[in-house]
Amino acid sequence: MGAPSRWALPGLVVFGLLAGCTGSSDRKKEEGQDAALNAPSVSFSASPSQVESGESTTLVWSSSDAVSCSASGGWSGEFDPDGSVVTGAITASTTFTLTCHGDGGSSTSQVSV
Repeated sequence: MGAPSRWALPGLVVFGLLAGCTGSSDRKKEEGQDAALNAPSVSFSASPSQVESGESTTLVWSSSDAVSCSASGGWSGEFDPDGSVVTGAITASTTFTLTCHGDGGSSTSQVSV
């Protein structure tokens, strides 16, 4: 157990124990990362990856260390870091681009159908 501590707030006195708690920043320092933020990573695919003209495909993605994702190329919009969407009819070779954004930067992945 930690040492007793006392905090004074206007009109209120709070007693508590300071335990050896560590935040995520402390854990990263312990792991040798100097609290550096990780850039997002993203996995992005189309199923099926080949279609006939006029058919659609399902785009599927998952990411880590991302808070949002944005689409460009053959589609557009803002998306959650993990998800899927069925495209409209594809009539020519199309490249779909997904960029996921996080506190440590951005990561882009593409899939062509």
